[in-house]
Amino acid sequence: MKIRIRWWVVLAVVFGASQAHAWSSGSLNGSWTISRFSTHWLIVRLAFPTVGYYWGTRLGLRFPGPDLLRRFTCQQGADIAWLRGENSNRQHFFNPRTGAGGAPDAASHYFSKLVAWAGRGCEPEGEGARHAAWLSHFASDALCPPHHEGKPTGGTCLRTNWWDPYSSWVHPVWLRRNKHLWFELAIAARQQLHPRFRDPAPLPDAIEEEADRILALGVPETVKLEAGKIAEQQAFRRYVCDGWTERVAASVFDDILPRAIHLTQALWISAGRLAAGRTSSST
Repeated sequence: MKIRIRWWVVLAVVFGASQAHAWSSGSLNGSWTISRFSTHWLIVRLAFPTVGYYWGTRLGLRFPGPDLLRRFTCQQGADIAWLRGENSNRQHFFNPRTGAGGAPDAASHYFSKLVAWAGRGCEPEGEGARHAAWLSHFASDALCPPHHEGKPTGGTCLRTNWWDPYSSWVHPVWLRRNKHLWFELAIAARQQLHPRFRDPAPLPDAIEEEADRILALGVPETVKLEAGKIAEQQAFRRYVCDGWTERVAASVFDDILPRAIHLTQALWISAGRLAAGRTSSST
């Protein structure tokens, strides 16, 4: 059975998101009202508190604060940089079936930047916030089901170097060609009322072991493995065929979004542990 949604909620999300290039970004401005509709901000907001506490109490490092994290997730986020032509379309996609796409490597790039920033004493704070937010952004893009579709175009233009079969600025937004947009808007609207996403996500008991596994396996391979687990559920393809059903909703809210939050936590913890180890060995 399809789950209906009130159109005023959809309209609020449409105005709140700059575009549905990656989950929803809430990028028109930095207001809290707009940011609430950002799925990227939901992931960062729920992952941050326990990671910030861990960095401070266990590692002796200062994690960036929430205001700066929100700025670099929303109005100065990776999607805004994409709109300005500063990062490529391909960096926001990963196709687990073919292994194509640059999102895992982009996540690894900002992981390394976050480690280096923390190793230099966690200053300036805004720089670390950008690295942490963009690390989460690209890792979460790799897990986002519509971002598993498509292939490289072979072109050199940053805006068109990836072909997305479910996104088009030419076709009317309500047609099948723009299922990418509507899938992400459906998530952004419904996440506001979901009880699972009201409180910060606790750190798993085995978070340090998970961090060690990330460091051993590498960030790109870790992200690819998580993306593969999500792709097996075929949530987006079911949505394309049947619309927003209870099965699709369960996949998104019971597994995909919690997995993205958890991956962000694990990556941030891994970066902090690596930076703390390097700092202690150099003193």
